[in-house]
Amino acid sequence: MHSVHSDDALYSQSVMDRLMGAGRVKVRTYRERQQRWLVNQRFARVILTTMAMLTSDEISCYVAWGMHFANTSQSQWKSRAGKEIATWLSMPSIVLGLHFESELGDYFEECYAWHNRPGPLYTRSGFRMMEVHDLVFEMEYPWWNEAVADPKNRMPKTIKYLEDNFEGEEYEKKLKQIKLGIKAGRDELLKITKRYLMKAPLVLLVLCHRRRGPAFLRAVLSILHEYPVESVQLFNDSVGEWGNYVYADKSGRPDDEKIWYDLLTKDTETIDDLIHFWRQFCLNWDILTNDLQRLSREEEDSMNEDTTNDQSSQAPLFQFKQKYPILFECLEAVFGAMMSNSRLCEQVHGMMRHGLRARVGMQQSDRQRTYNMSTGYKMNEERRLRKTTASSTNEYKERNKKASKHSHDKSQVVHLSEQIHDRSRAFVGALSSAVGMNIPSISDINKAGRRVQDNENLRIQIERVDAAASRLTRQPLDIDAIENLAKSTRLTNDVTFVGDPVLLKWRGAVQEMVKQKYWATMNKEFANATANNAKFAYRKTYWRALRCLIHMRSQVKLDHIDNVFGWSSYNQAKVPINSYISAAKELSKKIFGYVEDVGGFDDKRVCEHDVLFLFVRLDECAVEQEEIEQVEEAVANSCTIFNPHYTYTARVDSYSDEEDSDSDSMMEPTELDFDED
Repeated sequence: MHSVHSDDALYSQSVMDRLMGAGRVKVRTYRERQQRWLVNQRFARVILTTMAMLTSDEISCYVAWGMHFANTSQSQWKSRAGKEIATWLSMPSIVLGLHFESELGDYFEECYAWHNRPGPLYTRSGFRMMEVHDLVFEMEYPWWNEAVADPKNRMPKTIKYLEDNFEGEEYEKKLKQIKLGIKAGRDELLKITKRYLMKAPLVLLVLCHRRRGPAFLRAVLSILHEYPVESVQLFNDSVGEWGNYVYADKSGRPDDEKIWYDLLTKDTETIDDLIHFWRQFCLNWDILTNDLQRLSREEEDSMNEDTTNDQSSQAPLFQFKQKYPILFECLEAVFGAMMSNSRLCEQVHGMMRHGLRARVGMQQSDRQRTYNMSTGYKMNEERRLRKTTASSTNEYKERNKKASKHSHDKSQVVHLSEQIHDRSRAFVGALSSAVGMNIPSISDINKAGRRVQDNENLRIQIERVDAAASRLTRQPLDIDAIENLAKSTRLTNDVTFVGDPVLLKWRGAVQEMVKQKYWATMNKEFANATANNAKFAYRKTYWRALRCLIHMRSQVKLDHIDNVFGWSSYNQAKVPINSYISAAKELSKKIFGYVEDVGGFDDKRVCEHDVLFLFVRLDECAVEQEEIEQVEEAVANSCTIFNPHYTYTARVDSYSDEEDSDSDSMMEPTELDFDED
């Protein structure tokens, strides 16, 4: 759609105006950008809204728009693209996917808005690390948990469309695809967040959480009590009153404490990290004892109470600061200025974000860069040399130890005007000699209106296209033909869909095993310990490769195997491994290509990676990569309730961001309703 519209936006809009009436529907398309990850979700919402508008023949406007290009365009690719647009938007499977994208976008809009707004501590966005657990535990995890339990809770429009347009086996398949997609998204979120939010030091920020802080602290105190450090006091338990953290019977530990205790004691490394950062942040100092004791005695109900009616105090973080000022200051000293999102990384490619806008084509962006690197650069150099006696800017830089500037003073800016004037005059002269003198002046254009010539050109273009379309010999498509084509077309994803988690796991494992990095890093930590360990590690990697790479033994010379015991680096082991991997991938591609040329596999779910099973035997290490542990799953499953304070922003009136102008993001600290449009 974007390619068809952006190729000639004025004519594309005129087609829609002819179909729907001038001004009723504005064609809006977007190009997918890697750095603008909300494009798909937002555009899906726009398409669904626009598709609801019908022509006088009761045809969806975008379907009719695509049919027009399919029937009238002399361009082969535009005719094909128009036919595909009309067909795809008539397919329930495609529309179902648009509903899914649109409602998934509601979730991402809220996450994006939270990171876009300043928190209660700072005036700038991006520094909300101290309250990041509010977002994760009270919005993100509950959203995905509800969606996994029943997709209708979070995607009501998607499920309604599914129920209205599918039945039987097709309904079951689509519902399974939706559930698997949601489950995969939830698992991916857990894998990402567990790497930093569920490990020390960031896990210590749970102390600030309005609901989970006391139970988390009692679990930590229990661990510090059970795993003391010799000659070091981890907390002063000899004075004052602490909450109950010692249990003679571990089964009597409350559930809210148990999930944290199990998470923080899952292995020795986790316990050591917790103790290390507890001491590093000085949480074992006596000055913190009073705050820690009071927090350990708190219960969830009392933590949820608002202590004052002042607006700034309604923020959970401010409540925590008022109740436990010393503990808050200790944590803020470490995490207060820590960035809570990747905005710093996004600023690195800020120039790309500026140059690649949604409605700007790649050709225009390339032309802009070409101008900056050629004509623009030469003009800048000319202005730089006017302010120096040096023969070149490099000479100036060597002599003054700094680069010369091209817009430093008024004379250089005046010279820029002269440069633009001279080049414009030269361009007009060249253009006049090439096309004649029938070019209207600026005065003529201003008098008649700047769009007069555009409208006249568009009128002539429409007449020319209509005349050419009347001479076309191709069979025009009507709505019945499009609907029949939509019914007979099957999506590749549906044909090749595999819902078996075991098979999907195996596929992922094989894809990892045919990467050279997998074998190079297999025993790297063990090899780095000592020189003797290194020799043993490389031999261990090689023997495992001989077992898993089925046919590698047949291509390895016997003397090469005999020399294994003398290896001292992985470079000696990688030669046969890398050679076999390259050959296996190439052979798999050729085998799959040959079968496809003669009609393909009977089971269309077979993909190119499945052919690798002829050359690779699964390695248990590859299959067991990054599993979600039961203790981490328990933490995520405990997040079932939305809390209206997760998005609290004390300075809502100071925020403005043009990128969010089209989103329905929330500005006030009220409970979120994802079901609204």
